[in-house]
Order: sequence, then structure tokens, then C-alpha cells
Amino acid sequence: MRISALRAAQLCLMAYQHASVVDLAHRDARGEPDVLEAVRGASTRPLLFTSSAGAQVYWMVVGDRDGVVAARGADSREDFCYDAAAVAVPVRAPGGGAGGGRFHAGFVAQYRSVAVPLRERVADLLGGDPEATVTFVGHSTGAAVAALACTDAAGAHGPSRLRYVGLGCPKSADAAFAAAFEGAAAVRVLVVNGADPVCKLFSCGSALDATETVRLGARDPRPDALPSPFDLRDHAVRSYVASARAAEGPATTPTPPTPAPAPTPSPTPTPIPWWRRLLCFSWLGGPGA
Repeated sequence: MRISALRAAQLCLMAYQHASVVDLAHRDARGEPDVLEAVRGASTRPLLFTSSAGAQVYWMVVGDRDGVVAARGADSREDFCYDAAAVAVPVRAPGGGAGGGRFHAGFVAQYRSVAVPLRERVADLLGGDPEATVTFVGHSTGAAVAALACTDAAGAHGPSRLRYVGLGCPKSADAAFAAAFEGAAAVRVLVVNGADPVCKLFSCGSALDATETVRLGARDPRPDALPSPFDLRDHAVRSYVASARAAEGPATTPTPPTPAPAPTPSPTPTPIPWWRRLLCFSWLGGPGA
């Protein structure tokens, strides 16, 4: 399943919502339009996994065989405490290869706090259908958590049926892990909105290896400058939704061709009544006049 930048942003927006909001959108098609779009096509009720470590991750299946893992970014004081734990700790290499790398300790702790139920759902889907896929999406620190979940799944199931889309992802890994992330998923997309300062944060040094980097919004006038708090508006998940929608352009409905006007029939001559014919004949003098 291919997920556009707009669809990924809508899924990330959903990841910030309370379970009751998402349930209402899925069950009754009521709520914010972008959340409704996020759950569109879901064949199962989106499941929410949370933990005392501040993680909040949704799992759902779209159609019969396309799983989605959507991870929220920092949204509470507890989250910011884990964000501050910027020490890099050893983790398994993407794809389960030898060696490994190092990753932001706070994000590793958040992922591990929800890893067990996520592994079970991913294994049930991929193990039961050879055509099934799973896409991991996340915004901000959620993009880092989604990357760890994707790495974990690649070690168990291989990368060929996995997809990753990270929005506003901080530099959470060392160079070894970032380069080895190539083995975590067949498609790896990083999305950057404008001058998003979080994408420039170098807590652990390196951006993840990606098959594509999508840039949204206005061009960053200082791409090599240090991150600025004045650009934080570009990092908001709703800014990603708005920029992705603008990049896709307005939805257009094909205009049906205008039918050619039907030809106007020539007017049928009105027959002259017999009495008028007789009157004209008499006025002209009749025969022999």
C-alpha cells in the first residue's frame, strides 16, 4: 500500500487523538475531516496502545491486508522527559543484521514499552497472508518510535513488505544505525515541512537512510543553520497536514463535456384558412379579372 504525504500526515494527526475520538470517527463517521480520512477504509477498529513511558501508538488494518502503525510525537510532560534522555544506547541493527548501532535512549524506552502488543499484531497479519504489508508512520519523536518498530519487524519478517514514512523526524541514530536503516523497509520516506527545526536536531547525530525525502511548504532559507525556535510552527502536525494538502492541490472533479445544442427546427408554415384564400381571390378580382 502506497501512502501519500497527506495520508501519512492525517494518520499522524490521528495518532495524537484520544481513543474515543478515533472510535467515533471509525464507527459513526463523525469528527474532524482529517481524522475521518485517516480511518477511511479501516476494516478493524483502530487499537490504541499507550504506556507510562508516554508512548501512544495506533494499530489498524486497511482493507484485508494492509496494516498501519501510527505513532504520536511528544504531547505531555512525561514525553518531554524521555525526549531529554538524549544518550545513545546500543540497539539491534535494522533488518536483524550483525553489528548494530546506537539510538536515542528515550525513544528506545518508549518503543519498548509498547513493543509486545505491536509485535503480535504485525506477526498475525504478515504471518497469515504472504501479500500483506505494514506501513509505519510517525510524527516528531513518533517518527523515531515508528522507525524502531519498523526495524524490529524487519528482523522478524524481512523488509520487503514493510514501508516507513517519518514526518519531522529528529536525528535519533548514530551513523551506523542510520546507514543500516536501508535494511528496515523496502520504502523509506522522510517528510520535512519548511524549516522544521526538529529535523535539524542532532541529539544522536544522523538522519535515517531514506529512499525519498519529500519537502513540503516554503523553502527553508537557512538549510545549514542551527535549528531555530522561531520555526517551530513548521513542526506542528497540523502544519504538515496543511502543507501536504497544498502540495497535492485542490481536489478536482472532472467536468462533463457540455452537450452540443440541439438544432432549432425551421418553423412550419402556418396553413392559410380557406376563407382567407377565398377573400384574397375575391380581392384580386377572381378569374378573368
